[in-house]
Amino acid sequence: MTSIAPGSAHLMLVDNVVHLDPAPAVFAAMLEGWRRQQSARFLRVSTIGPRIQLIERLVRFSGLYPWQWTAEEGEAFIDSTGSSPPTPSTR
Repeated sequence: MTSIAPGSAHLMLVDNVVHLDPAPAVFAAMLEGWRRQQSARFLRVSTIGPRIQLIERLVRFSGLYPWQWTAEEGEAFIDSTGSSPPTPSTR
């Protein structure tokens, strides 16, 4: 028997719906599941919001979804922030 972790993208997607472009739906479900997990840990919206915005920025920057990222995308994104050298909190 396989258990599905609370907040899993699978739980956010509607059954019996076939998306013409599934990647955006899966990404939105991943973010919503992650937001719910953080909320369940009693993190504040002021903490959760910037974290989600950071992931969305990286997706826009790279043109790729998280499951497609490599270390190179992360490094290029950090380099693009203009922090020279990058601060530990940026890394």
